[in-house]
Amino acid sequence: MCGIACVICAPSAAHELPDAFGEQDKRLWRRRGPHQQGHWLNSVANGEFSAEFRLFASVLRLQGTAGSAEAGAQPYEDARGNVLLWNGEIYDVAPESRASLLLLRQGWTTTCDTALVAALLQRCSSAKEAAEALGGLRAEYAFIYFSKGAQQLWFARDGVGRRSLVFRRRGEEGDLGGETLLGRHSGLKLASAMGEEPGEDGGRSWGPVHVVPAAGVYAIQVAGEQQDLLVTRAQWPAATKALVNMVRPRLRKDGTGAEAEHRRRFARALRRAVRRRLRSWTLPRPLHRDVPRVAVLFSGGLDCSVVAALAHEALPLEEPIDLLNVCFDAPQFASPDRQGAVAGLMALHRIAPERDWRLLLVDAAYEEAVTGERAEQLRSLLLPARSHMDFNLGVALWFASRAEGRVVVPEDIQLLQLAETQAGVGEGQAPLELESEVSRCWPSRVPPDVGLPY
Repeated sequence: MCGIACVICAPSAAHELPDAFGEQDKRLWRRRGPHQQGHWLNSVANGEFSAEFRLFASVLRLQGTAGSAEAGAQPYEDARGNVLLWNGEIYDVAPESRASLLLLRQGWTTTCDTALVAALLQRCSSAKEAAEALGGLRAEYAFIYFSKGAQQLWFARDGVGRRSLVFRRRGEEGDLGGETLLGRHSGLKLASAMGEEPGEDGGRSWGPVHVVPAAGVYAIQVAGEQQDLLVTRAQWPAATKALVNMVRPRLRKDGTGAEAEHRRRFARALRRAVRRRLRSWTLPRPLHRDVPRVAVLFSGGLDCSVVAALAHEALPLEEPIDLLNVCFDAPQFASPDRQGAVAGLMALHRIAPERDWRLLLVDAAYEEAVTGERAEQLRSLLLPARSHMDFNLGVALWFASRAEGRVVVPEDIQLLQLAETQAGVGEGQAPLELESEVSRCWPSRVPPDVGLPY
């Protein structure tokens, strides 16, 4: 995922703008985009009011190659002076939508999602038009956009809210509603993630972190007659709302009919979604053919096993698939999740023995995650979520994303099971000397330039 950020200040606070991005924030954003970083600073004045703002982006490239037109360097500025920060992936466009017309009827083609979105937004004169244009995308995203013609800053998350975008208000607290007035001496900071400390600037602190609601496209008029920063919102079109507000169909009294059809529709949609996600990349193949480009966060449960099986359907047989299993402070196969992952690996091997399945055992020390600098980093990534459950889930995801651990293949498990049988050891009671039979486990790390679609 890319890291995007913006800070906008009224004239009275403009002198503090260069220091508005703290080092902790910059470190967070750079980790999200290792391939390219860039920033853009601008001042806009018209009438009695002016504002200054800075944009920053770090790019994780899943499409195109470095230096190519498809690489999508950011901030992305077009010939008219509009500037886009984009963190997202487009999987499809709705028929007869603005995106469809742009792609099909005008002969405009690209493998770069950033360029497509910039072309769509360039044709919009208001946040309402932007919401209608983006409503035709089947995509997950967060974006920030400066429209030079409208003299507005637009920002949003997709209608389901699948990509992160959070904000802080300078000198004030509060969420963003349909219309929010920021004071004359105020400011707004937007980013994919933010550090935990609000920070001080000239006696006025940046307030707590909030999530940008996935309720539409927000707009800030950056030049005009007003003396304050006013944030307004254009709601998503009806088609997007229908997607967000999907409900289960009512069941017939006998429990059949609509329920069975609902299952079939869901299975078709899930299969299509996995296929599109895996085939949307244009990543070069690694030098070593057995290095996986695809991984699934894997506990051995039904949901992740189904996703792994659908990934198998969508990928060529020569593509290995990693199954990432995280375990905290437990012996090799003592935790239920690890035992479930082993059982899931063998089930997938029986279904598709021709596939190169690899179970990556990620062993993590919980103490390392909850104390010191590591804990501070993880809490910053989770903001504004603060609950114990949020932290536990976030820690597991973070260790899984590093993809550092020991690889086990089905043949290793078969050897271990055979040794257990010969030694007369009951299921789940393998002693340490039998665990050492998994002797072909070797250190592994997914290359840092490979995205993990878990």
